[in-house]
Amino acid sequence: MNKEDEIPPLPFIIINNTECIVCKKSFKSSRGLFQHKNIIRKYNEIPARQEKIPSFLINKFKENIVYLIHRRLGKKNTGLQTVSMDCPVDLFKEIFKNYIHYYTKRTGALKCVFRGSTGYQELSNIFDDSNWGVKY
Repeated sequence: MNKEDEIPPLPFIIINNTECIVCKKSFKSSRGLFQHKNIIRKYNEIPARQEKIPSFLINKFKENIVYLIHRRLGKKNTGLQTVSMDCPVDLFKEIFKNYIHYYTKRTGALKCVFRGSTGYQELSNIFDDSNWGVKY
């Protein structure tokens, strides 16, 4: 067999799907992604000792969050937005359960990440308001 007749070696392609679909953070291995998901699951757990928060308080706080978002909406504020506010941890966990994606022990900050049209729909479900992103 001649060298000319040999089939050139195919490039070795590795498809590595080790990226968090929520925060887009990449990991070197699937184990790293698994650990990341376990940590996030712990952030979203509501302790059994936590008292039940009244629904009227939860709804009022959701309205306040939507109000803050509306204040930030404008012609100049397009693209990625961050909304920050002080609130009790238990109330935040109650409203954003299963969506908390980051926690800082030093400051006690909790963060959620919402992206694209699916993020818009998720926030619509959380706030019980399909027009939360429309400024009147």
